[in-house]
Amino acid sequence: GDYSTTKSKPAAYNEAVVLVKAENYPDAISKLKKAEQSAKDDADIQNLLGFSYRKSGNLDEAAKHYDKALGLNPKHKGALEYQGELFLMLGDKAAAEDNLEKLDKICWLGCEELDELRTAIEKSSPWLNKTGATTMPRRPLSAIIFDHKLNGLWVFLWVFRQCHVFVFL
Repeated sequence: GDYSTTKSKPAAYNEAVVLVKAENYPDAISKLKKAEQSAKDDADIQNLLGFSYRKSGNLDEAAKHYDKALGLNPKHKGALEYQGELFLMLGDKAAAEDNLEKLDKICWLGCEELDELRTAIEKSSPWLNKTGATTMPRRPLSAIIFDHKLNGLWVFLWVFRQCHVFVFL
């Protein structure tokens, strides 16, 4: 999603937007917590808190804030997209696809959030099935080499006795 400052939001929110764009998530979280005090029922603040926590690596807090944002506004496109990306990080492709379906119903003419989540799902591990379980095929003990493009890098996976070695080139 694309965030911008607005006069209808608390000043701390607008300051946090600038910090998020600069990828300064710890300071953004502080500003957003301040903004939250004066606007507890603001789904945008909750969503941006979730985003900042996710980018900081605190996935539990991210999940709580996405849930709050969607509790306040079940059709919040940004929260659905970002929560879907969180689900992918947690290996829950089925939940991410559920969010994609919700976005598809909301954005029947298309929207950036729908496109972004669809792309993230397409780029997710090909060995992750709808339940989140890995579906990597069992192979004979002989070495097998195959490649896969992951996040713009070619990954050669060498499987030997079911030990997985990743080489990024």
